[in-house]
Amino acid sequence: MQPMKTWINALPLAILLSGYTYGQSTFHALINGRIYTGTSVIEQGFVTFSNGVIQAVGSMAEWPDTPPSGARIIDVSGQYIYPGFMALDSRVGLTEIDAVRATRDFAEVGSFNPHVRSLIAYNTDSRIIETIRTNGVLIVQPAPTTGILSGQSSVMRLSGHNWEEAVLKADDGFYLNWPEAIETTGWWAEPGDDQKNEKYLQQTKEIEEYLSKARAYALDPNPPYDVKLSALKSLFTDPSRRLYIRARRAREIKDALHLCSRLEIARPVISGAWEADLVADLLRQTNTPVILDRLTRLPDSKDEHVHKPYYLPAILDSLGITFAFSYTGSMEAMGTRNLPFTAGMATGYGLSELAAIKAISANPAKIAGLDHYLGTIAPGKAAILFVNPGNALEMLTNNPSYIFILGEEIPTTNFQTDLYHHYLKRYQLD
Repeated sequence: MQPMKTWINALPLAILLSGYTYGQSTFHALINGRIYTGTSVIEQGFVTFSNGVIQAVGSMAEWPDTPPSGARIIDVSGQYIYPGFMALDSRVGLTEIDAVRATRDFAEVGSFNPHVRSLIAYNTDSRIIETIRTNGVLIVQPAPTTGILSGQSSVMRLSGHNWEEAVLKADDGFYLNWPEAIETTGWWAEPGDDQKNEKYLQQTKEIEEYLSKARAYALDPNPPYDVKLSALKSLFTDPSRRLYIRARRAREIKDALHLCSRLEIARPVISGAWEADLVADLLRQTNTPVILDRLTRLPDSKDEHVHKPYYLPAILDSLGITFAFSYTGSMEAMGTRNLPFTAGMATGYGLSELAAIKAISANPAKIAGLDHYLGTIAPGKAAILFVNPGNALEMLTNNPSYIFILGEEIPTTNFQTDLYHHYLKRYQLD
């Protein structure tokens, strides 16, 4: 990254994307911090931002003698500055209490629901949100999960009074649940044998027929109105629209990508990707990124190495596959706070620290088509970042001292930390 010697006045892109600018007007400068830009490291540098947009980034050698009048200068010597971490394929904001059906807005009735939008179900008042952002996760992509074609995802920031304020990118893509070619039996304590899914070809044919019908509808200049097919039209007419395909095994990934090729679906993304390393050539040829399931899970089968989930990220990185970490699985909404530690675990199995940070910042932004605006600390990008006293990928040292979302300073505490300090004081343990 080239240091910026001058103060720039970047247009607040938040206005262009969401129609709303957050409440920051004071010019802020973080100085003397170790900056992880998302793609590189500046050992001792500064970041300035105003009106929700980063103005300048550089080495302290480039720090001006006379910063703007009225600027708020924050010395973060010895601390680390990170871009806000981002969780794709998430249920944050769509569920509050897993055991209460009325709070689970990620599940809809029916098999094909391309008209369902997670955006309008997103709950900015969720108590879970504040517990996640105090670990540095500041951006999520809420996505529906049920049926075959679950619906549309959107990218949201973890602040704002309603979904209209929180949205960073509305309806960025559709989520498709690909059938399992191999079904596992048993349960985690007593895993059984893998079994072939006898209905696999029939299930994939059903998907191809529906998407072929949707493509014909999209290319028809005057089709009869259909609420579902009309919602899916953009997948075939807008090259920026993503199709996120939940597929885990090699055959499933190959079949899904071949279908996308036949139907000229421009931007597939594979979510799950347990055996992505086995189809790396195809992923590279089609320029397809992947979203990895959480690492803290059992191996793909009884015959798989127990550490396979942990060293898969390093393998994909060495093969040149763009990937991002997610936290899909049970209790995933509240567990999304552990996303940084997922990346940290991968560093213990061969992944570099910079690649791990990239997989929860720059890479997810790129996958969602927002890398021009999010994911890295660079001039002109959104001021969504945080300061941490130590390594944010480690549990013992992840404890942000400052959090900024579009330049607005966000509390570094939540109701859980408030209760902790309350009872420390109550029983004189502080």
